[in-house]
Amino acid sequence: MRNGDSMVLAQFRYREPNTSGVIDVPIGFITDFASIPRLLRPIITGNDNTKMPAVIHDYLYRKGIGGRKDADKIFLMAMGENGVPWWKRRMAYTGVRAGGWVSWKGR
Repeated sequence: MRNGDSMVLAQFRYREPNTSGVIDVPIGFITDFASIPRLLRPIITGNDNTKMPAVIHDYLYRKGIGGRKDADKIFLMAMGENGVPWWKRRMAYTGVRAGGWVSWKGR
């Protein structure tokens, strides 16, 4: 693991609203919290309700599940469901849309 990475210690499931989609993130998955630049992480993904959506986003990116745009939309949706303020959701979503291609391409 690199500095700043974390390991998922308990499997969790995310059900996409209005679809039958289910995302299961396994125990042991390593996350860097949504591929957001390290400089912005304290603002966007601190120790709050952005963690779970960020892990889901990382999982979708690393496994190449669906398309990049879909993964980013799920991230945005999950943040809303988790009660992340709209300004933080927009900042995080804009960040992954602008810079996520680097992680998506490198997977």
